[in-house]
Amino acid sequence: MVSVSYTHLDVYKRQAKLSSQREKSGERAAKKAEAGLGTTSKVESPKWRGNFPKEQVAAAQKNAEKLLATRIPVDALDDVLKNGLKTQFEDIRTQGGNSKGARDRTESFWGVPKDARPDQRPKYGFLADKKGLSKTSGYGQVLLNLELDPGQVSVTLGDSGSDVPSDVVSLKDFKEKEYDDLARYSNPRDDYIETQMRGNIGREQIKSVEFLPEAMATKADLNKLLDVADVANRAGLPLKVTQQPGDILEPAQNTQQRLSGVVEALKAKGLDIELTPLNEAVERFGTKLKSVTDLPSKALAPIYAEDAAKIPSQVEGFQKDIDQDTRFSKAKDCLLYTSRCV
Repeated sequence: MVSVSYTHLDVYKRQAKLSSQREKSGERAAKKAEAGLGTTSKVESPKWRGNFPKEQVAAAQKNAEKLLATRIPVDALDDVLKNGLKTQFEDIRTQGGNSKGARDRTESFWGVPKDARPDQRPKYGFLADKKGLSKTSGYGQVLLNLELDPGQVSVTLGDSGSDVPSDVVSLKDFKEKEYDDLARYSNPRDDYIETQMRGNIGREQIKSVEFLPEAMATKADLNKLLDVADVANRAGLPLKVTQQPGDILEPAQNTQQRLSGVVEALKAKGLDIELTPLNEAVERFGTKLKSVTDLPSKALAPIYAEDAAKIPSQVEGFQKDIDQDTRFSKAKDCLLYTSRCV
């Protein structure tokens, strides 16, 4: 089989044609119903199939280009920065549904040719608003904030992996359409705004890298952060560290205290790294934190207090680990692996 080469503009033309055919089909059915011909069932305009409040959609429309992002696992960052983001048809690894057949059916509905080249199929991301961040945690702890040509991007309101496919709308049209006109692009699975991205997405399209830890209490957590910090800084990208807050205030504060010590130790190495304040992290992730005293049972309070008591020694241990880590040179002007430093 010969693979077909096409551009994202070709896909939008095919999609526009398919959408127009679906619209006309609905209009014809409505006219027949009015004339008493064929079906007499009432033809209704598309309705929202997911929970997308007007305020969420309006904010996303206003800030769409600033919110373009995707999430990847920690161990994929180096490869993505070197070789670019890959489609599921190029790389069998995926944090989403691993079914090329299902993905092919969905993309065919959008007008992507079945014999399209693997590298010319869409890559997937989302708009990183509160819903986007909270609903995509399973895709990885590394957030890539992207800067793309709007012509590369289309949108569905909801995860396109739904059994109920929806049309895609270009990012430009998404920003300009009225709320009711966007209903046809919605589906009922996961109430975040998915993006389909076409063309090259590599180092030049990545504005910044963000690491999103949840606990930061073990050496394994530290190693993940060090891997991300090392790879991002070797690529010349700033790194932001933002904890994903839990539901209870004191553990979140404990995590922030650990992170603060680690970030300061990495800054001392000359790395371009920044820690997001806890209140900003809470605002971005939309998590409502509660005090321990508000819990139905206070039995957990001593555990949290004991956890907090361990933080100073944990942070000190982390700082020693960083000093001894061969991923970083003590010379501020050398951010390569020690073995590669001249």
